[in-house]
Amino acid sequence: MLAARVRWAIVGLLFAFAAGAGAQVGPPVATVRPLIAQDSVEAGQSARVALRVLLPEGLHANSNRPRDPLLIPMVLTVAPPRGVTVEEIVYPQPTDLVQAGIDLPLSVFERDFPVGVSLRVDRTLPPGDLRVPVTLRYQACDETMCYLPATVESAWTLHIVPPGTKVSAAHDPLFAGIAFGSGEAPAAAVAVAAPQSTRTPAEAGDVVAALGRFRILGTAAGYLGTEDFLRFIENSQAGVVERGWF
Repeated sequence: MLAARVRWAIVGLLFAFAAGAGAQVGPPVATVRPLIAQDSVEAGQSARVALRVLLPEGLHANSNRPRDPLLIPMVLTVAPPRGVTVEEIVYPQPTDLVQAGIDLPLSVFERDFPVGVSLRVDRTLPPGDLRVPVTLRYQACDETMCYLPATVESAWTLHIVPPGTKVSAAHDPLFAGIAFGSGEAPAAAVAVAAPQSTRTPAEAGDVVAALGRFRILGTAAGYLGTEDFLRFIENSQAGVVERGWF
């Protein structure tokens, strides 16, 4: 456990050094594409939708059930509007990723993968378009390290039609690979309606999320005497940017 925490501390330092060198700061950004299996949804029926996730080349994402408790699981959270119920969330089958220096392989999703969702549309919903927001929180990894977690937002727009209307499939081959009927209950979706905590991420125990709130105001390296160190702090707070070795 101690070794794992030290590993995370080193990751944080590497991000700080990269920031000083002008490298890209922050976690890798995933591209998401909302997909719907039908061109319209009959009121009173279920609709199959999916979020296709594409990570930058060479990266994977922790699965929804990582083996290491210090790693951040993938969580897809749907915020259904009135009249829409989330029946199940279907994550893809994870694969094992062996990282250098770590005995236990990571449980990850490959670079390009879909997350399926089954939505139940109430029979009383009137015809028209209905927006269903979705949020994906993930932690990307490569073969040597895992990055800070990130969150992306998207939405499906369901075209609701009256009961008895003929509905056509979109024929997207991606849906054929999603194991609908074997998903999990949308526990995360229930939390959307719960009161928001006023605690900071660090107070809530999410140290990794708290790291994402830091801003780099300046960098320095080597030994600094008391006066030099205090001057460095004052300049950073005043907006005077100093660049160290990194």
